[in-house]
Amino acid sequence: MKYLWAAIITLWLVVAVYFYINYVLFHRYFGKAGKKKKPSEQIREQKNNSYERINISSADEVILTAKLFTPENGDGQKSVLLCHGYRSDGEADFEKELEFYKSLDYNILLIDQRCHGKSAGDITSMGMTESYDCVYWANWLELRFGTGCPMVIHGKGMGAFATLVGLASPELPQNVERAVVSDVYDSVFQQFSEAIQNKYGFWSKLIIPTVNMFYRTNTGFDMRDADIKNFAKKISVPVLFLNNGKETRAFNATKTAVSGVKLKSYLE
Repeated sequence: MKYLWAAIITLWLVVAVYFYINYVLFHRYFGKAGKKKKPSEQIREQKNNSYERINISSADEVILTAKLFTPENGDGQKSVLLCHGYRSDGEADFEKELEFYKSLDYNILLIDQRCHGKSAGDITSMGMTESYDCVYWANWLELRFGTGCPMVIHGKGMGAFATLVGLASPELPQNVERAVVSDVYDSVFQQFSEAIQNKYGFWSKLIIPTVNMFYRTNTGFDMRDADIKNFAKKISVPVLFLNNGKETRAFNATKTAVSGVKLKSYLE
């Protein structure tokens, strides 16, 4: 009998350790990352200190924060919402684009994604929950500058994924006329799976299903459903796809691809 109890206890410990390791991995990839600002980041903040700090509460009551830049001569005639990527920040991802949009006299809303920067939140969904936040911010911009102020949403990486999912939302303001996405991935499951497989090899087969269980419990989504193809047919806004900042292709409202489109001409 003592051998049976020893086997049961051993099995229980193995299972407990297995779930604990996967729980730690879940938080490593989807939890809030502590990050100290580098000197270059502090310099960027000093350079871009002429902004208004904005705070809103998301649908699930997470406090989100952003920086609003407006032209020196008053409110601009167009607005842009900048959505940064995973484990990054707006100044890092949009350092060049920030100056570009300023040169075009845009109202610029540079957000901190949930679980990043000064925004609250303990878990990132790598784009799904963030898509709701993106739509919330777009609605805030519409309220601030009016329905007659055309809007562009520009996302990179995770921010690009959130942008595309957000474009499919029925809550998207009608004055969102265009979108720009860069370095977007097709699927959260694919993105996470590739990272785990590259690092853990064979053991990834045991890790991925359990981490997805924690993901589903904490975000309300299944990673396998977090796929752009599930939302693409609902997007009616023209989208310009960039690859490492270079113009590649644009899709108009009828999903027709147009090659050789330049960013500046696309936004005019």
